[in-house]
Amino acid sequence: MTDTHAHINLEAIKANTKILSDFANRPVLAPIKADAYGHGAVRVAQVLEPERHVIGFAIATSSEALELRAAGICKDILLLTPPPPEQIAILIHNQISFVISSSAELSALSSEATAQNERPKIHLKINTGLNRLGANPREGAEILAKTVHSSVELIGIMTHLVDSEDIPAIHATEQIKRFKNFLETHQPAVQYRHAANTGAVLNKTLQAEFDLIRPGIGLYGYAPGADCENILPLEPAMNLKARVIHIKNLEQGEPVSYNATWTAPQATRVATVRLGYADGYPRAVSSKAQMLLHGQKVQQIGRVCMDQLLLDIGEVEAEYGDMVEVFGAKQITADHVANWANTNSYEILTGIGARVPRQYSV
Repeated sequence: MTDTHAHINLEAIKANTKILSDFANRPVLAPIKADAYGHGAVRVAQVLEPERHVIGFAIATSSEALELRAAGICKDILLLTPPPPEQIAILIHNQISFVISSSAELSALSSEATAQNERPKIHLKINTGLNRLGANPREGAEILAKTVHSSVELIGIMTHLVDSEDIPAIHATEQIKRFKNFLETHQPAVQYRHAANTGAVLNKTLQAEFDLIRPGIGLYGYAPGADCENILPLEPAMNLKARVIHIKNLEQGEPVSYNATWTAPQATRVATVRLGYADGYPRAVSSKAQMLLHGQKVQQIGRVCMDQLLLDIGEVEAEYGDMVEVFGAKQITADHVANWANTNSYEILTGIGARVPRQYSV
């Protein structure tokens, strides 16, 4: 019997990537950090690597980079955050590219590269307003000068945007101006200048495509915000399903789940579903969420538990073993769950835990 699982439509991810690439008329550096936003980094990389419009992959941690190389991924892998110093050697040995934000990072990479007689590729990050990582323009100019005499190959200049999904994108508009000013002032001889996440690709007013795009959430079928919805026919790639493990009759006035936060207003039937917050389904949606049972919307009731939750199924025909669609590509999406939980689709997708098996179709 099929248990709770996330079905991943790899063909949808391929199609979304091509749609975004064509719309921007730029190649894609595909962000597959956080296990490809919960979709499975290795499988996503394997299906995207043959695509000509995909030039490489962006990840967040050393372990993510090494996992991809161990799986046989050959295209460029760009590590977006500074690695622990003790991991620099193995990353260079595995031909991982780096994003740097400081002279100290450049020095550490160059020193190890010299020791290995290697020349790793790097992208210099310029901080234009997010104030998370990135060198300020003055520091960026100093780093540019130092790369000439280092053991690294500078192939990219990048920045990251604050509010590209908003129309108008007030902060991102100013960021793009600062980024363009840096590029015009210093004329770096690099192959790639890049800034465009999904929001910037969809928000054409920013003119942020440059030489490549880095659409994260868009690859998996979602717009990053309401202002960017329905611009492109992106298809959500994850369909989360959970199994009914018990059905009971409930009398009027009977409560369900912890702390008795929901009481039956009338006699009804309740299904217990094998899904909980330990699987990544947020407790914050308690008594707000809806799911699909045999194509009909049913209400989640009471507190979401660690391993189970409850549905008021009323007159909907159901039995032990039936599958409930928690969210997918049709009537209920991760955006709906995010709205109920007062968060975003990124958190919902990346939060689906490792104990929820992924099943793939191409």
